[in-house]
Amino acid sequence: MVGGRHSTTEGPKTSLCWLNGDALQEFALLPSGGDNSYPGFVATTPTKAVVSWYSSHEKNDEDSGITAIYMANLAIDQDIASFSEKQRETTRMSDRTLASQRSNGGWSKATKSVDDELQLLFGRDEDDTTLDNGNTHSQIRALAAAYQKTELPRFRHGCLSGLEFLFTAQYENGGWPQRFPRPKGYSRFITYNDHAMVGVLGVLYDVAGGNEPFTWVDDNLRKRAEEAVDRGIDCILKCQIVVNGSRTAWGQQHDETDFLPRPARAFEPASLCSSESGGVLRFLMRLESPSPEIVEAIEAGVAWLSETAKLEGIRQQNDPEKGKVIVEDADAPPLWARLYEIGTNRPIFGDRDGKVYYALEEISNERRNGYSWYVDSPRKLIEETYPAWKKALRAEAH
Repeated sequence: MVGGRHSTTEGPKTSLCWLNGDALQEFALLPSGGDNSYPGFVATTPTKAVVSWYSSHEKNDEDSGITAIYMANLAIDQDIASFSEKQRETTRMSDRTLASQRSNGGWSKATKSVDDELQLLFGRDEDDTTLDNGNTHSQIRALAAAYQKTELPRFRHGCLSGLEFLFTAQYENGGWPQRFPRPKGYSRFITYNDHAMVGVLGVLYDVAGGNEPFTWVDDNLRKRAEEAVDRGIDCILKCQIVVNGSRTAWGQQHDETDFLPRPARAFEPASLCSSESGGVLRFLMRLESPSPEIVEAIEAGVAWLSETAKLEGIRQQNDPEKGKVIVEDADAPPLWARLYEIGTNRPIFGDRDGKVYYALEEISNERRNGYSWYVDSPRKLIEETYPAWKKALRAEAH
């Protein structure tokens, strides 16, 4: 939004406009005249704001102008009469997403349960923005889709602000930390946990390709996204863990300087991680015309998941007293441990004492039942996604 003095046929007026590309579209001409301008603006919600300005358009008894400060409430009064109920629901949800966006363009986990508009406003400048638990990249994608569905400019601007956050947060080596700005502790590591890296790269890959819901982005933004994706892919290849000369999979976190796997919380030792590696492989399989290095990384990662990490003859079930337990079952579908020891490929389990254990029953009930120690997500990757990718790759080669 742009505000300032506008020369009109009736003299100078204080005007408010939308900046749309390189053009100004006036939406409010404030009561003003004579010496006037210098509007101030504070957004209280995504659709409401307070504006201040000074003007000398009012007269006193001597018929001379009085310079005074004025304030007005602003509200976006969008005509949504033609909106479907689905569009209106999208607008309501997306306004809530905008209200919780920090001023740096990212989102925080702390705002998910906050409904108070003033509390969100006063916390806008907090530096607690993160990529953890799907934050920021999922909101960017949602706002892009909302803009497509409603064509409301505020959703476009919120999305663009979020993309700028992603560009700023990326390391020179192509990785992203869990938190930004000022990451510390394990949050500074290149983070694959909860699919942070691939979530970001998935958004930027769609921006670069002009894919849904980013068909409206301009060529300059597409180019910037393409460059960021290229650096991210290079980072992924450098992070793939090599054991005895062979590529395997990825960890939950990797060092931001030497790319080695690193631990996070006390119960998350440095390890090979099946679920996060599956997410990395799914992203790499999306790439058009993959380089030989990318193909090699995919083949090695899938081989590790399908041949080395796959666990058969066991099943996880809930015991009334102990909670999660592992039992033998020859007919059970395959499972994967979440974490594997680097070098031995043994499933490992952590606890709050920071020690490594080799059986689920060895750790405390609190950690046993408060964390996903076994997953089955690699199964679909191996049985469906990978064969389809191989088929497409062969067709492209011919």
